[in-house]
Amino acid sequence: MTSVRMTGVHIKRGFTLIEMLIVCAILAILLGIGLVNFQRFRTNLELRQAQQTLVQELNRARSDSRRLSEDQLVTWNASQLMIGTRTIDFNDSIQLVKIKGSNDLTYTAPYGRLKVTNYLFELRHGDLKREVHVYGVTGKIKAIGF
Repeated sequence: MTSVRMTGVHIKRGFTLIEMLIVCAILAILLGIGLVNFQRFRTNLELRQAQQTLVQELNRARSDSRRLSEDQLVTWNASQLMIGTRTIDFNDSIQLVKIKGSNDLTYTAPYGRLKVTNYLFELRHGDLKREVHVYGVTGKIKAIGF
């Protein structure tokens, strides 16, 4: 800030152009950093929601096989999960990949057990990923995040 001295009294005249430009540059840098972090936070949130949906739907299929005494066949592709007649769509930017296990997952009635054990699913969005592990004969489900 500049000031002019007139007979012992300081009169403030405002900010100089250079001071304003420096403040604007600092604000632009902070906004840029904040925007990148916000986008990463949002992507991570979408992945977490997709992971929770996958866990809920697999638990529902397991429960339905016990409750209805019917086998529940679970199939998938990169953007969808199909359980019987239900189809669950994931966000277009999220990819569902099976890392371990057979090409389909069946919870058998009346106890909701798996025919093949140990499945590992991965939900990916760019360099971020989250995993869902279906393990054991009972088909218990565990969500794993990075």
